[in-house]
Amino acid sequence: MFSPEEKLLQRIAENRAAGMLDSDHGEEEDAVNCFLGPGIKYRFPIAVPRYYGQLLAWMLQLCINRDNWHVNEVVASTGHDAPRYARISVAPGKHTSFLVNGRMLLSQDSNNVVVQIIEPHYDNSFLSIICTESSSSAAERLYKLVDHAVAQLKPYKSMKLRYDGQIHFLQPSRAVWDDLSLPAELRDEIIENTVDFIKRSRQLAVYGIPSKRGIILAGAPGTGKTLVSRVLINNSPRITCLSAEPSLLVEPQYIHNLYQIAQDLMPSIVFLEDIDLIVGVREALNGLLDILDGVEEKRQVITVATTNAPELLHKALSQRPARFDRTIHLPLPDSSLRARIVKNLCRKIPVGVDVQDYIVTRTEGYTPAQIQEIMYSLVIRQKDIADGQIAFTIEHVDDILRRISHKNGSFIGFKI
Repeated sequence: MFSPEEKLLQRIAENRAAGMLDSDHGEEEDAVNCFLGPGIKYRFPIAVPRYYGQLLAWMLQLCINRDNWHVNEVVASTGHDAPRYARISVAPGKHTSFLVNGRMLLSQDSNNVVVQIIEPHYDNSFLSIICTESSSSAAERLYKLVDHAVAQLKPYKSMKLRYDGQIHFLQPSRAVWDDLSLPAELRDEIIENTVDFIKRSRQLAVYGIPSKRGIILAGAPGTGKTLVSRVLINNSPRITCLSAEPSLLVEPQYIHNLYQIAQDLMPSIVFLEDIDLIVGVREALNGLLDILDGVEEKRQVITVATTNAPELLHKALSQRPARFDRTIHLPLPDSSLRARIVKNLCRKIPVGVDVQDYIVTRTEGYTPAQIQEIMYSLVIRQKDIADGQIAFTIEHVDDILRRISHKNGSFIGFKI
């Protein structure tokens, strides 16, 4: 075992070999040199992928507070006009401002250190804790606290997240399976290949089945693909859910980062909405194919993609199991499902049973979203709403259908 003095000498030697030592008259500004005092400067560096840059800033402040450091001053980083702060997502609907570019002059008892944090540069974000020999033990303790906190990724594990270059917490949804107008067989198929698949991954591994899976939800706009994703997100305890930004799917580096985060936070489900957006972008398609092929070597990563136009998807995606194993088509609702949709909406919209039945009869070929709009329009159309007492009639339904279904030359609604 090394004594504390031997460990310090070893770190000094390592720092010197790595070129991480600064002299009194190096690159540090006068304010920093004055604060640290004379002597050789030592750096304890941390580098993380740029998509964890905000987590680095967040955990730094948390560890400063936890280890009872006092912030004396915040100054600019070299080459910057002023320190920069950013609003960082720390919980659903909650943001806090943290320093993301600048230097903090910290003191704790007789120890003085400078923490420099630099905004993402190329692929990484950087942090350095700078000290003299007399404060090196305290600086190393702070360094270990921050490094451990970032490496754990604990704030993100099992959470519901959105990634658009930075990681954000999603607002929780109240959506449940009963809100969906899906045949029971399709609902069971979706659950079996996502949440239940992750739960059974160890059992399935005995039979040589990799613990990764991919499904495509296909169907016309308004058939419930997005709602299925919300319900999955809301009903996946102890699973990280990571929602992609559709407009960024054409960028291969974004796709790479997205799946690296998913692997770091596994077990996880990645949601790719409107995957047909990458049609024609060969580099993005190849990047996604490479990622999906490589995921097989990783563990417990599920992909759920949606598309309005499955016929546009490249066959390498839609007809190649082990990338996307299933394509599940969400159909237009039959009469029994339409009745369920109308009944669910009538929890808040008071419509008589006879009028409900009439709506079900008149909406054959309509999507769930279109049926919802008819119900909403019934309420919006009534100008004399008072105390929630509304008497809807079949005539009201006919009027709404005429107005919004593009019949009789109307152009103020949707087309059937």
